[in-house]
Amino acid sequence: MRLRPARQEDAAALQRLNADVLGYDYSLSDTQEQLHRLLAMPQHLIVVAEAEGKQELVGYVHAQDYEVLYSSPMKDILGIAVHPDYQHQGIGSSLLAWIEQWASSQDACMIRLVSSEARIKAHAFYEANGYLREKRQLNFKKMI
Repeated sequence: MRLRPARQEDAAALQRLNADVLGYDYSLSDTQEQLHRLLAMPQHLIVVAEAEGKQELVGYVHAQDYEVLYSSPMKDILGIAVHPDYQHQGIGSSLLAWIEQWASSQDACMIRLVSSEARIKAHAFYEANGYLREKRQLNFKKMI
């Protein structure tokens, strides 16, 4: 497995991972457009995992700066996915380690992430990688 920063040509593979692993129905054209925007923003980092000996993407992690008035700078993991055929091989842990190194290099005090209550296997994975459950909360949204 090889980790590297995402590139624009990764859009189709990222869209498939989002659909197949995370259940997000977001079109390829929208994914291409959004990836283009995100890659231009230095506060975002998207790292992909390629299968050994292939140029097939099998996972990714997306994180960004998280700045608030009540804390020192942090990083926020917005998404992480590993194809089911490649889970339990250390890929997800390696992706988290890359983000942790990035956070450390930028003097972030913490990395946070939010995970749906339904993603029980993901919770065990996060805890196995040293992430602690902090609280339960409700998320509210308003479409505009």
